Amino acid sequence: MKNFEEKINIFLNTNYKNRITRNSAKTALNRILIIGEINIDKINKIYNLLNLSGSSKNTELAYIRKFINTMSKIENKFYDTSKLISFENDTKPKQIFNSLELSKIENALEKWNNPEFKLIFNLLKYNGCRLGEFFAVDWDNIDKTNYEVQIKAKKHGRYRTIIVPVELRSDFIKFGIQYGYNTVQNLFKKFSIFLKNLYPDWTKPLTAHVLRAQLITNMHMCGLSADKIQVATGHVEISTITNHYIKTSSTYQKQLLELGNMDSINSLEVNKLKEIIMLQNQEILRLKERLNLENEEQTKNANLNGSKNEFKGVVA
Repeated sequence: MKNFEEKINIFLNTNYKNRITRNSAKTALNRILIIGEINIDKINKIYNLLNLSGSSKNTELAYIRKFINTMSKIENKFYDTSKLISFENDTKPKQIFNSLELSKIENALEKWNNPEFKLIFNLLKYNGCRLGEFFAVDWDNIDKTNYEVQIKAKKHGRYRTIIVPVELRSDFIKFGIQYGYNTVQNLFKKFSIFLKNLYPDWTKPLTAHVLRAQLITNMHMCGLSADKIQVATGHVEISTITNHYIKTSSTYQKQLLELGNMDSINSLEVNKLKEIIMLQNQEILRLKERLNLENEEQTKNANLNGSKNEFKGVVA
């Protein structure tokens, strides 16, 4: 038993540097500690009797599966993890915010009067990154790389870009990023309470990760394909985007119902309009990129001319 516990602790400390994730994995692995060994049948029995939602059980079993696979390589033993039990995913549809709700959030941010948190909130909303990814950015030096940086997404993801958009740069220069991970988590909780007190009919949860779902759903509803969204978010698997964000978005589900209840001709016209909007958005992005390149070229030329004039002055 003690040896098994040591293996679990080594696994946790090696694979989960983030305290919150490590605690989640520890909760799952502590459930099988009583077995004292890797035994698929006994693990299945434990989870069959466990009073948790199907989604929560599947999440815990993912940690256990990773532990078993790791031990399999270390001990050179075969454990058939395909026989681990799985449960129906009963996750409720993710709720994102409509334009009216976003205006309420913006109003609450103004009234709460914490400009540093407001800046972080808007950066998270714009980039749709995980909180762990946000704090992996070297914010003190991002101005040296034109206010953008490439980082490797968490959970074995791909490289993705995080930027400070032009509209947030003055606030970023003024306030910077002074808070840490835990402080921001606590501020989100406090702000959610403030928001509900300000708007008593408010029911939707508000976390850093909800802002990620907001961006992914918006990108999809603007006509971007899952593989293009993957480029922006750094997800390792496209299926994560479709299964955990798009297909579970209550807003997207509602839109499908509305399209389904339209006259078929009107529905086709709406879809055609969406395609046109998507093409226009892509053209706008291309124009913005070209303008940025032209501005950079003009700045370089201005700097070069300035250097030449200085040189002439020295020669004279």
